Amino acid sequence: DLERLLKDEVDAPLDHKNLNRDVEGFAGVPPTAENVAVWIWKRVAGRIEREGWPCRLATLRLRLTPDFAVEIEG
Repeated sequence: DLERLLKDEVDAPLDHKNLNRDVEGFAGVPPTAENVAVWIWKRVAGRIEREGWPCRLATLRLRLTPDFAVEIEG
């Protein structure tokens, strides 16, 4: 279920896209690593809630390179 959710909410909207032009939410917001992580958090947490799963998103780590990652805790 989680793999399906991530494909629907993260992979499909972002894969091979120009974030500035093609992704709703980045028209007026620069697609920095931090902003992309927040965008992903909102989509995944919202989907978990809409699906009624008995869990919540606690931590999200977006790793851009082996030496650089952004982490959000909530």
